[in-house]
Amino acid sequence: VQNRLSETPVVKFGMYTPRDSAVKFEEAVVNAKQTYRYAIASGKDYAICDNETLYSFEETKQLEQYIVNAIDTNEFHIMMQPYIEAKTGKISGCEVLARLKHPICGLVMPGIFLEVITRKKLNVQFDFCIFEKCCQWISSRTKDELAGRVVSCNFSRKTISHGEFANRVIELIEKYKVPTENLAIEFTESEEETNKPVVIKNLTTLKEHGLSIYLDDYGSGITSYDDFLNYPVNLIKIDRDILYSANTQTGKTVFENIVALAQKLDIALLCEGAETEEQAQFLKKSNVKYIQGFYYYMPMESYECSNLFKENTK
Repeated sequence: VQNRLSETPVVKFGMYTPRDSAVKFEEAVVNAKQTYRYAIASGKDYAICDNETLYSFEETKQLEQYIVNAIDTNEFHIMMQPYIEAKTGKISGCEVLARLKHPICGLVMPGIFLEVITRKKLNVQFDFCIFEKCCQWISSRTKDELAGRVVSCNFSRKTISHGEFANRVIELIEKYKVPTENLAIEFTESEEETNKPVVIKNLTTLKEHGLSIYLDDYGSGITSYDDFLNYPVNLIKIDRDILYSANTQTGKTVFENIVALAQKLDIALLCEGAETEEQAQFLKKSNVKYIQGFYYYMPMESYECSNLFKENTK
């Protein structure tokens, strides 16, 4: 350390002291480990487990179990956030969003239940649970409501890496008689797929069946030119942080280069996160084809989106 050949070792720990002899050794170890994780999350060197901490752990454990069970008990429901065509202002489609409401805790934020689902390795079950609800909703719309519109549904790359992914998607499409021209598969760039050849094969198969392929949250994670070269992407969704950074000259240059690259590759662009008149006007002048954000539409219940589509039939 004195010669700067290594960094100072950092020691963090969590401590749990059993209050009576009835506590099993395994339970004591679990409590100590949870306290250790709590210390790290709190930025502390150590933490000591007390009654309040134990109660918090128990609440967390119960919430996690509720999230896990919610897939089988059909507790998840879908909401929609419409997006518009920049030139005309007409509704061009919507993104399907997953939501979960706990009977006591209330609305469970996506960041919480998605973390649990990923940690418990339930991505495939969860994604198809939401996708089936998406297919059911689309199948109940009329041709006039869907005309020229695309409904997009998110999948993790872990799910798309599954060997039977494309087949299962096609089975559900056929089961609910979903018009493929009205459906898009979104996959995020924030995590690496586990099997790239399988991902490419699955996405290519679905594109050949008439589905659109969207690359979500571009600019927020690990996307590289490799994504453009290998994946059959129809549309790129620019992450809202890229839009927010466009208020500086450097950020604006980055944004303009993304637009220029997409145009050369003949890939449509949708920008997320438009919340102000200034942002909306900037996007309309930037050759972005679609715009999504609170300035136009906030996430809404599926029946509200149904009514919106009916009121704005083309």
